[in-house]
Amino acid sequence: MISEQSYLSYFTPRQMSHELLEAILVKQGDLIQRLVDKTRQSVMTQAKYHTLLLGPRGIGKSYITALTYHRVKALPELEGKIAIAFLAEEEWSVASLTDLLLVILKALEQEYGDLQTRIDALYRLPINEIEATANALIREYVGERTLFILIENLNEIFRGLESDGQWALRSFLSEHPFATLLATTQSLFAGVTKRDSAFYGFFQHSPRGVSEDPYSAGARSSRA
Repeated sequence: MISEQSYLSYFTPRQMSHELLEAILVKQGDLIQRLVDKTRQSVMTQAKYHTLLLGPRGIGKSYITALTYHRVKALPELEGKIAIAFLAEEEWSVASLTDLLLVILKALEQEYGDLQTRIDALYRLPINEIEATANALIREYVGERTLFILIENLNEIFRGLESDGQWALRSFLSEHPFATLLATTQSLFAGVTKRDSAFYGFFQHSPRGVSEDPYSAGARSSRA
């Protein structure tokens, strides 16, 4: 039963409780379960699946992402094997891989609450040392676990990264595969469609969108 204190947010489902998200589930249940299963496989096996949900604003991508997050977090078999970084819906500050790594660290801090001192220390380093140190900190913190990164509006992140940052991110994900991505976008963009882009072929996608064709896009290892 949902209490009177339950918080209903149409525009920001991630602020809602797991209980309420489950209670208002009407459709997309099969899609959400496939996303959960792909994430479980990414954690429990060497394969790392990267998923891109495509659809216009208001179609339910944020809801799907939020409920997938809660279901994955609740899986007892993944306890101690997964580190979750759920990025804020709009990360306007990302203009380089360094920025994105810091955003990931802040998301891990928000989830687990034991990184703030080390994040603060990064800002006292020379600028040219922050990226490598943040990279190393993420890998050290995650350790043998799988890093599950949830990113809404991936097109905006890629716009900030530009081509060089996108290639740097691809290297981060591919050199030592330890992360699995669940991302959303309102429409396809050059960062995933141009043949010479870093992420061409990295994600699978459906031009019909989430509502018409629920799918788990990106059944593809980062080593591919």
